[in-house]
Amino acid sequence: MVILTEPPVVERYPGRIEKTRAAAAPYRQHLQQAQTSVRTQIEGMHIRVTGAVQHVMNGLFVIATPAQAARLRTLAGVKAVAPLRQYHKEDQLTLSNVQGAWSASAIGGVSNAGAGLKIAIIDTGIDQTKPSFQDSSLTAPSGYPICDVQSNCAFTSNKVIVARSYVSGIVDLDVTNPGDPAAQDRPDDLSARDLDGHGTGVASVAAGVTITFNGTTITGVAPKAFLGSYKIFGSNEVNPNGSGDIIQAIDDAITDGMNIINLSLGSPATTGPLDTVCNGVCDPLATALEEAVDNADVFVVAAAGNEGADGYQANFGCSTPPCFSSPTFSTVSSPAYAPSVLAAGGIENDVTYVQSVDVTGSGVPSNLNQIDATESVDGPVPASPLTAPVIDVTQAGDSDGLLCNPLSSAALANSLALVLRGQCDFSVKVANAQTAGAVGVIFIDNGSGLADWSVGSSTLIPAFLVIMLAVMAQASYLEWSARKDRALHSR
Repeated sequence: MVILTEPPVVERYPGRIEKTRAAAAPYRQHLQQAQTSVRTQIEGMHIRVTGAVQHVMNGLFVIATPAQAARLRTLAGVKAVAPLRQYHKEDQLTLSNVQGAWSASAIGGVSNAGAGLKIAIIDTGIDQTKPSFQDSSLTAPSGYPICDVQSNCAFTSNKVIVARSYVSGIVDLDVTNPGDPAAQDRPDDLSARDLDGHGTGVASVAAGVTITFNGTTITGVAPKAFLGSYKIFGSNEVNPNGSGDIIQAIDDAITDGMNIINLSLGSPATTGPLDTVCNGVCDPLATALEEAVDNADVFVVAAAGNEGADGYQANFGCSTPPCFSSPTFSTVSSPAYAPSVLAAGGIENDVTYVQSVDVTGSGVPSNLNQIDATESVDGPVPASPLTAPVIDVTQAGDSDGLLCNPLSSAALANSLALVLRGQCDFSVKVANAQTAGAVGVIFIDNGSGLADWSVGSSTLIPAFLVIMLAVMAQASYLEWSARKDRALHSR
């Protein structure tokens, strides 16, 4: 980031954007004109400029080598040239006593919690169709929805009132030849659609309305608040990290009128948040957030990070508890370590949802009544518990229980097929079960663990994977699965 010497808009015109927008407009235009002059010089050095901000910071984003960065520092009007860190998604939960906060007289109960507030979720986007965001009593304020391009307005509603995407900047991050960007870019979904779920989950915690799921009532902290969706992460395994576009999203969130900015993301804290020994500015994101809080009157909350266990000094030689470790540098990540940012640490949730396979019927050992399971990452998921008789595929004509070869068309009709893992691909096994009439598949794993696994997107029936526990191995597997009177359902 090339940071210029003139102060950003929020320093010259501090306060909420609703009060300062008109007065600050000429100054912002002046900064844009000054940036255009600097941009021309930068591009004359064959350095690509990818964007610019004026409100929360006065600077341009560039793709530059260290040698080019050194040259940029010599330009007139340049205050600092700072490298931008890569940020990854982090986990966070907020208040541990939400009911107590709701009961405060200033709030007046859950039915009023968050009323009138606008919360920016800078993350993977928000799926506005989820039940947590359906509230017919809300009406979007005047001037909303706000979308960076018209097509992203499809991802807004009366509750999600802003939809912006910055993924195009990540896609082109490594492009050095603008004449042939396709040779170096990493194609992705450029829309504001949430393909990951992380941002949708964060938004639910922040402002989800009251819903019931599997018998449990779930409510966000501020269910009456509006939400702004700022997508700064691309797809996993393609463009999973955010960088300078986070500052752009913060700048936009402030000028969009957001009251709160949430950042469930982080990067190792390799410097102090406001250190200036790195040629002027060490952490541009922390600097931007200080401006947002101190001068733009925006409240910022960020995930403290997931590195606490990695950043502690072990108590070697301590044999008698209590043994207290000493916290070390980087246990709180950037930008949560910024002085004016509220750092939210993780708390233990009292509700956890897991998939399981339940077995009922005569002769079933009590320790097999419910077995932890994991669904495939790409196959269909039943909308409600799926109940059907279980058939061991060896009893349906498969010689080794692996189902790598087709069976007759009705061999597994209306049943859940019990299949061993191994030899051929999961997709082959599910296809054979599907052709034989099965309504689902239960895979028995060899004990390697319940990591993400795939059955192929063309699969039409659900599939689950269970670990062969020691107690199952001790019992006769064929005897356990061959009984015809057992009903099995997965949920």
